[in-house]
Amino acid sequence: MASTVTMPSPTIEAPKKQISPPLTVYTSNGNIVSSSGAVILQNLPNEGNMTSRCSDDGTALILGISSSTPTSSLDVALGTLTARRYLALGRTSLWWMSPYWGCPGNTDDAVPAETQFLLLQLEDGSCALLLPLLDSGKFRATLRNSTQHTNSKSTAALGMRVESGAATITATDFSSALYIAAGIDPYELIARGVAAAASLSGTAKPRTSKSVPPIADKFLWCTWDAYYSTISAEGVKLGLAALVAGGTPPKGVIIDDGWQVTDVDPMYRREKEQYPLLSRTAAATAAADRGGGLINSAGMEVDEAAAELLAGPGDQNPDMLKGEHEIITEATSGTTGSTGTHLVGKLRRGVGHLIASFEAALLHVGKYLLDSAHSDSLIIRAFTALATGPLKANLLRFYAHATDHTRRLSSIKANAKFATPGTGATGISLAAPGGDLSTVVSSIKSDYGVEYVYAWHAMGGFWGGLGVQDPEMAKYKSQLLLPVPTPSILEVDPAVAWVQPVVAGVSLPLDPTLLHQEMHEYLASCGVDGVKVDVQGTIGLVGSSPADGSPGGPALAAAYHRSLEASVARHFPGNHLINCMCHSTEDLYNFKDSNLARVSDDFYPRRPASHTSHIANCSFNSLFMGEIVIPDYDMFHSKHPSAFLHATARAVSGSPVYVSDKPGHHDFDLLKRLVFSDGSVLRALLPGRPTADCLFENVSHDNTTALKIWNMNSVNGVVGVFNVQGSSFSRRYRSFRTHDSSPPTLTAVVKPEDVPPLMETKNKNKISESTDGDGISSPSSFASSTGLCVLYSDRSGAMSVVDMDSSTGIEVQVAPNGGCDVITICPIVSPDGGSDLDGSDVLFAPVGLVNMLNAGGAVMSCDDSSSCSSSSSLSISMKIRGVGQFLAFASHRPVSVEFDGKNVEFEYEEAGSALRFIINENENGPSSAERLCSVQF
Repeated sequence: MASTVTMPSPTIEAPKKQISPPLTVYTSNGNIVSSSGAVILQNLPNEGNMTSRCSDDGTALILGISSSTPTSSLDVALGTLTARRYLALGRTSLWWMSPYWGCPGNTDDAVPAETQFLLLQLEDGSCALLLPLLDSGKFRATLRNSTQHTNSKSTAALGMRVESGAATITATDFSSALYIAAGIDPYELIARGVAAAASLSGTAKPRTSKSVPPIADKFLWCTWDAYYSTISAEGVKLGLAALVAGGTPPKGVIIDDGWQVTDVDPMYRREKEQYPLLSRTAAATAAADRGGGLINSAGMEVDEAAAELLAGPGDQNPDMLKGEHEIITEATSGTTGSTGTHLVGKLRRGVGHLIASFEAALLHVGKYLLDSAHSDSLIIRAFTALATGPLKANLLRFYAHATDHTRRLSSIKANAKFATPGTGATGISLAAPGGDLSTVVSSIKSDYGVEYVYAWHAMGGFWGGLGVQDPEMAKYKSQLLLPVPTPSILEVDPAVAWVQPVVAGVSLPLDPTLLHQEMHEYLASCGVDGVKVDVQGTIGLVGSSPADGSPGGPALAAAYHRSLEASVARHFPGNHLINCMCHSTEDLYNFKDSNLARVSDDFYPRRPASHTSHIANCSFNSLFMGEIVIPDYDMFHSKHPSAFLHATARAVSGSPVYVSDKPGHHDFDLLKRLVFSDGSVLRALLPGRPTADCLFENVSHDNTTALKIWNMNSVNGVVGVFNVQGSSFSRRYRSFRTHDSSPPTLTAVVKPEDVPPLMETKNKNKISESTDGDGISSPSSFASSTGLCVLYSDRSGAMSVVDMDSSTGIEVQVAPNGGCDVITICPIVSPDGGSDLDGSDVLFAPVGLVNMLNAGGAVMSCDDSSSCSSSSSLSISMKIRGVGQFLAFASHRPVSVEFDGKNVEFEYEEAGSALRFIINENENGPSSAERLCSVQF
C-alpha cells in the first residue's frame, strides 16, 4: 500500500512552533543584554529614574521611568544602541506611520521622533525588539534620538518620551513604558513582543484569536476615488453596474464619505457659494453660461494650490479638490456660454487666468518653503503664528469654502442624494436631509448581487464632529474642543498646528456611547452590514484639549474604541469593522475584537511618487500591525499607470481586494487575475511581510535591494518581488518624493527559506488535523517529503526545481518604477515515497491557477488517494477552487485527470514536467466552490 501523502499546510504562526527558544533579556553592568551575549543598550543612565522588571513569561524586560515632580510629558535618555542596523516604524503624521532604516552611530540615521516599533539587528545576528507602551492607559511612550540636533558623530543615544497629551493629566511614575525582547527568529520575536505589548498597553488581542470579517475574502468596490464626497445613490449603482457587466462583480461596497447630512458652522452657511463641490456642478454650469467658466476654472487652480499649501502628510484635501474639480469639469465640458464669443468676455477671462495663475504660483512657492523647513524653523513658527492669529478668520473661511473637514454632522441619517436609488448629486448639498438609505441599500443588493454594504463615518461622527447648533445633535452632549497638539506630533507634522481640527475645533462628546449606538442602529435598520471608521487619530489629538474633563489623548482614544467595538458587536455581528487613519498606538493597542485595519497612508491616484512607497509602507507596517489585525492595503484603480504593481501587491498581501474605479475606467483583464466571476478572491492566509533578508535594507533608497513580500496559501508559499526604488516618503520634506527618476533594474534571489512556515514542514512525516489562528482547518504537516520544491514565476511562466535547503534559489529581475513578479513555492511530494527526479519515482507539486496572480491560492488540499483506488496505480487527489488554467509539476505523464467527476483533457510537457488542464465554470455552484480533482499515474 502506498504511503499517505499530504501536501503541507503547516502551522503558520511562529509562536505556536518555535525552532529555538526565545532569548532572555536582562540588565548587566549598566547594559541591557540578551542571553546570546549581544548588547542591546549600553551606558544606561546612572540616575535613579529608571526601573526594570521581567515580563510574565520571564524572557523580556519592561522598563519604567519616573519624575521628581508631576508632569504631563517626560523625556529620558535610555543609553546607546549597539546594533548593526535597525528598522523603525514611526508616525509621520497624525494618522499614519512609515518605515525608516538606519545604523546606530551615524547621526544621519538617528531614530526618528514618534517611533512606535524598533527592530534591531544585533552584532551576533540575532534581533531585539523595543516597543514603547501605553502606561496606565493615560500616557503614551515613543522612541526618538535624545540628541537630535547635535553635530556629534559618536554612537547615537536613544531617547524616550512619555506624554499624556494634556497639560492637566500628570504623574510622577510610569512603571510600564518600554518593552524589550530578543530572539533568533524575527517573526517569532515580533509576534511574541507585540502580543505582550498590546496586553500591557490596552485591550488589543492577537489577530489569530479574532474572527475574520467575511468581506476579507470578497471583491469590493469603494466609492471614494470614483466620486469623493459627490457620491450619490445613482453613482453607487453606476459603479456597481460597470463592474458587474465586466465580469468582476463586487460582493461588497463601501459607501465612503459623502452620504451623511453635514454642514459648516452657522456663520459660514450664508457664504455666496456653499462647498464642498456637490452643489458646485450646477453653480459651475451657471457660471459657464454667464461666460465665466474659465474664470471658475482658474479659481479652482488657486483653491488646489491653497489646499496643498495647508496640507500636511496624509491630508486628502488637495486630492479631493482635484478629483472633484475633474468631476465638475466633466459635467460642464459641453457647456458653452453665449458671452464666451465676445472679445470683452475673452479678455476678462484672460486677465482672471493670469491673476489666478500668479496666485497659485505664489502658493506653490510657499508650499515648497514650508516643506523644506525644519519643524522648529523660523518659517514654520512664523506661518503657524499667522495661520492661528491674523489669518485665522480667512483660513476658517477657506476651509468652510473649499474642504469638508470643518463640516459637522447635522443628522445621523442619510442626505438627500440617497433619497431614491436613482437620485444623483447635481444641485444637492451635503446639508440637505431626506435620504432613504434603506431603499437604496435594498436596491443595491437585489439589483447587483451585493452581499455586504459598508458605510463610512468618522470616529466622532464626522471630520468636525457634531453640529454645534444642530437640534438633532444636542442629545449627544458634545463639547467644542480646541486641541493643543503635542510637541511630538508637531515635530513630525508641523501642519497639525493649522489643520482644521485645531483652528476650528472638533465638537465631540467625551462619552460617545449614545452616538455610536444610534448611528449604528440607524445604519443596521437600513440594511447596512458594517462600517469603515475613519479619522481615528484625531481623537487622541482632541484629547489634548484644555477643556474641563478632557482625559488626555490615550484615555479618550481608549474610551472611543471601547464604545465603537461594543456598538459594532451589537449591530453588525460578524466583526464588520474597518479601522482607518489609526496608526497611533493609542488606537492600535485598543483593537480588542476588530480585526481589519489600514496599514498605509491612502492610495493617491494623482501622486506618482506615492505608489511604490505605498507597497513598501504596507508590507513593513504589517510586521507590527499584522500581529493585531488583518492588513488593509486600501483601494486602487485597475486602470492606472501603477495598476499592475498595486494588483500584484494585493495578491500576496493577505489584504482584502477592492478598487475605487470610476464607472467605465476599468482594466477587466487585470481584475480577472484577482477576482472570480462570483466576486471571490484568492486571499493569502497571513499578513504579507518582508522576507528576512530585506528587513533591514532600505528597499526604497539603496538602489540595490528588491522588496520581497512572503505569504502562505493552504498548501504552498508565495513571494512577491517588487522594485520600489526611486521614491519614498521623505521625513525631511514630509511628503512622498521621487529622489531618483531612473532607478536601476534589480535582481533578487527567491528561495524556499523566504517563507519560514515552509521550512517547518521539511522532513515531517506525522499527519494531524489542526485549526490554525487564521480560521482554516487543514493538515499541519505531510509525509514522504522529497526535500525538493518547485518555484513558479508568474511573469515568465517558468517552473524551476530547487532543494528546500538551497541558499541560491532562483534569480528574479524586476524592472524599475514598480516592476514586479510573483513566485509560487510548492514542496514536491511523492506518493510512492521516492525522491529521484530522473528515475521512476512519481513526484508531484500543484502550482495552481496560473491565470490568477496568486496561483497557489486555488489549491486547498493535496493528498495521496492511491489507497482508495481499486487499481495498483498511484493517484493524487486535490481540492481546487476557481476557474482557469491549472498547472502542476509532474515527473511522469499521468494516465488520466478527472475533475468534478469527469475526465478532462490535459497537456503534458515532458521536458519541463508541466501538467496543464483547463478548469471551466462550475455548473452546480459558485466558481470559487471547492471541487475535487484526481490525477492518476
